[in-house]
Amino acid sequence: MKGLLVLVAALAFLGSGTAVPAADGNSGNAKLCLSADWSTMFASADGSSFKNAGDCISYGAQGGMYTQLKLVPCVAFPGGVCWTVTGFGLKPGTLVTLFFDFLGGGSGNSNGFVPADGTISPGVPEIAVSCAPGLEEHYSTFATGITSGGATITTPTLTGVVPLC
Repeated sequence: MKGLLVLVAALAFLGSGTAVPAADGNSGNAKLCLSADWSTMFASADGSSFKNAGDCISYGAQGGMYTQLKLVPCVAFPGGVCWTVTGFGLKPGTLVTLFFDFLGGGSGNSNGFVPADGTISPGVPEIAVSCAPGLEEHYSTFATGITSGGATITTPTLTGVVPLC
C-alpha cells in the first residue's frame, strides 16, 4: 500500500508539466512512458534511452520531448515471422532501417522514409520471412532511425525462431 501511495503522489507531482500537449497537463507524458513501453522511448534532443518508466516520466515532466521507435510484429502473417516498425518524433526525410539477421548466417534489411509529420507506420519498412520445411532458424532483429533533434537511435534487439513448416 505504501508503494502505491508513493506512485500516486509521484504521478500527481508530475502532472504539472507540458512536454506533450494534453488537456490534462503532463499526464500525457506519464501515459506515454507507462503504456507505450518506456524501453522504446528516447529523448528527442540527444537520443538517450531511459533506465526505467520513472526515468522516462521524469524527463517529460522537465519539458523533454520524446521520440519512439518500436519493433512490432506484422498482422496476420501465417507460416513464418514478419516485423515492421512504428514511431513518432523522428526527423522527416530520414531513413528508418529494419535489420534482420539469421543467427546461423544470412541477413537482410528494409528501409522506409520518415514523412513530414515525423511518424512511421506499420508496413514500411517491413521484413517477412517464410518458414522452411524441416528448418527452424534463430534470428535477431532491430531498427535504427534519427530523432527530430538529429540523434541516431537503435531499438532494443529482439530474438526469436522462424517456425518449422
